[in-house]
Amino acid sequence: MKIRERRADLTHTQQEAEALDGQLQEIQERLQLVQQAANVGIFEWDMRTRIITWTKEAEALFGLQPGSFGGDFASWEKTVHPDDLSEACTKVFESVTQKTRLDVQFRTIWPDGSIHWIYTKARTFYDTQGNPLRMLGINIDITERKNDEEQLRLSREQLRLFAESDIVGVFIADIYGTIYHANDAFLQIVGYSRTELCEGKIRWTNMTPPEWLPFDQEKLRQAQQAETPMIYEKQYLRRDGRIIDVLVGYLLVGERREQAIAFALDVTERKQVERQKDEFLGVVSHELRTPVTSLKVFVQTVQKRLKKSGDDENAELLGKMGAQIDRLARLIAELIDITKLETGKLQLSALQFDLSSLIDEVIEEMQRTTTHHSIRKEGILSISAWGDRDRIGQVLINLLSNAIKYSPLADSICVKMEADSEQVTVSVQDFGLGIPQEQQEQIFQRFYRVEEKDRETISGLGLGLYIAAEIIKRHGGKIWFKSTPGEGSTFFFSLPLQRYPSLMEEMEGA
Repeated sequence: MKIRERRADLTHTQQEAEALDGQLQEIQERLQLVQQAANVGIFEWDMRTRIITWTKEAEALFGLQPGSFGGDFASWEKTVHPDDLSEACTKVFESVTQKTRLDVQFRTIWPDGSIHWIYTKARTFYDTQGNPLRMLGINIDITERKNDEEQLRLSREQLRLFAESDIVGVFIADIYGTIYHANDAFLQIVGYSRTELCEGKIRWTNMTPPEWLPFDQEKLRQAQQAETPMIYEKQYLRRDGRIIDVLVGYLLVGERREQAIAFALDVTERKQVERQKDEFLGVVSHELRTPVTSLKVFVQTVQKRLKKSGDDENAELLGKMGAQIDRLARLIAELIDITKLETGKLQLSALQFDLSSLIDEVIEEMQRTTTHHSIRKEGILSISAWGDRDRIGQVLINLLSNAIKYSPLADSICVKMEADSEQVTVSVQDFGLGIPQEQQEQIFQRFYRVEEKDRETISGLGLGLYIAAEIIKRHGGKIWFKSTPGEGSTFFFSLPLQRYPSLMEEMEGA
C-alpha cells in the first residue's frame, strides 16, 4: 500500500515537474518573441566566473552571428567604438562599486564597419557581504532615434544660424497679430527696437496698411486649408510712418495651425526699379505710338498709289511692310497696357454686350490672318455678359493668336462657349506644341515665354497672357488652361453673367 502511495506521489511530482518545464518553455518563448519584437537583447555577467552570456538577439544588436560572442569583458570592449570605450567602462564599474543601476549609451562598430548606437540598462546583484555576484541587463538598439536626434539638432542649428545671420528678417507670430520673437534684421526692416518687441508693442496687423489686411486674411485662410508655406508680396508701415514693400513667407504650425514661423525681406528698392522701368516703358511706348501710326498711314497711301499705277510687285512689298508695322503696333499697345496695369490706370467700361457676336467678329478677324488654320466654333449661344467689350475682345484675339502661333503643323482651332446660371465659359483649343509640364506654373507671368528649340522662331514679348489674365481677373472672372506636350493646349476664361455693383464700380473707377 505504501509503495503504491509512493508511486502515486512520484507520478504526481513528475507531472508537476513536466508542467513547470512546459510553463518555463512557454515563458522563454514569449521572452524571445518580446526580445525580437522590441529589438532588445538580454545579457548576464557572472562576476565570480567572469563569464558574460548574451542571447542571440543581443549578439545581433552588435552585428554578430549567433554563438560568436567571446563571452568575456574583453570581447565586449572590442565591440565598443574607441571614442566611447573609456566613458562606457567607467560607467559600468561605477555602477558596480557604487551599487547603482547601469544606464549608458555608446556606439558599437559592427564587423562590416557600420556604426550603431546601443542603450544599456542593467542591475547588479550582491551577496550578504556586499560582494557583486552577477549583473543582469538589456541592450537596446537606438541608432534610428540617435539619427533622428542628430537631424533635429542640425535643423535647429541651421534655423538658429539663419535667424541670427541677419540676412533676412525672421520672426515667430500668431495669426491674430502678436509677434513673439524676431531677429535684428526684422526689427531693422520695420524700424522697432528689441525693447518694444519685449513689451509687446509690435503687431504685424498694426504694421500692415488697412488696404492689405483683407488680402492677408485670405492668404492665412488658404495656408490653413492647404497646409503649405505661403509666400507673397505686400507692404508694411514702418514705425517712422514710411511705407515699404516686403516679400513675406510663413508656415503655420501647431495643432490648430495658429502659430507661424515667418520671414520678411525688404524689396522696396527692387519695386522702385520695377516702377521706374514701367514708367519708362510707358513713356517710350506712347512716344512710339504716334510715329508708328503715321508710318502705317504713309505705307497704306503709297500702296494704294502703286496698285493704281499697276506696280503690283512693289505694292505687295509695302503690304508686307504694313503687316510688320501692325505687329510693332501690337507690341507697343501691350507695353502701354502693362504700364496701365502696373499703375492701376487701365480703364475698363462696365456695359452689357453680346458675347456671341463678339466671338464671331474676333474669329472672322483672326481667320484673315491665317490661311493654314480653320477656326471653327462650337456651342456658340446667344448670350450677354457684363464688362468691357473691347478688352474681352483683346483677350480672345490674344488666345487665338497664340493658338495659331503655337500649332504650326495643325490645321484647325476650336472655340467653344458654355454657360450656366451664374457664368459663361469660353475656351480656345489648339492641337499644337503644348506646354511642358515644368513650365506650366509660370505661363501667366509677365515677360515669360516658354523656352524650347521648337519655339525659338516664334515671336513675342511674353506679355499677352499676362495682360489677358489681368483683364479677366478685373472682370471678376477666372482664366486657366489644360495642356499636354505634343498634343496641344486649351485655354479657358469665365465671366460672371450678373452685374455686380461693387465689381462694376471698381472697374469703372480704375
